[in-house]
Amino acid sequence: MRIRFDDNIFVFEGYPFAPSVAFDESPIPMGEIVSADLPPEKGLGWLEHVTGELLFVDALNWYRVRRLMEANEVPCVRRLRVWRLLLHAFQDSVPVDSVPVPGDAKLTQSGFDAEEVHLIRNRVRRHITAYDSTFWEQRQLGLYDVLEAHKFTDRRGEFAAFFEWAMAIALRGHTL
Repeated sequence: MRIRFDDNIFVFEGYPFAPSVAFDESPIPMGEIVSADLPPEKGLGWLEHVTGELLFVDALNWYRVRRLMEANEVPCVRRLRVWRLLLHAFQDSVPVDSVPVPGDAKLTQSGFDAEEVHLIRNRVRRHITAYDSTFWEQRQLGLYDVLEAHKFTDRRGEFAAFFEWAMAIALRGHTL
């Protein structure tokens, strides 16, 4: 993915998710960016759009986007990575429901109860387990991964609803 920025307009080339406002090189004015969640060191981050969508910024574009956010006085925040905590349970060979998962207390602090966490994990379990099995190395899974895992496996039209649902969950993570 490549990000172009001209005259206060973002254009994401090769954005991978069709339901996104950034898909198909749609122009996104700087004024539609509410905040930026970019790690202090080079890495994956996102921009929050006025529609409540998180737009992914990869490590290659991190520095330039960070400078643009600072120059345009867009607030830079650190948000709890809700999906990273939810998917942590799938990064192990231990069955999800048999042991407490690190980070579940943080999910509770963000308003998720144990039953909701269980329902979310069950909804994504099959796809994320298959997706994660394609990687040799252990890695932290997150929102991007849950969307990647579902974008080709759901029937036509279902992915747009799943995309909105996953974004809404990600946005429930409180600001750190």
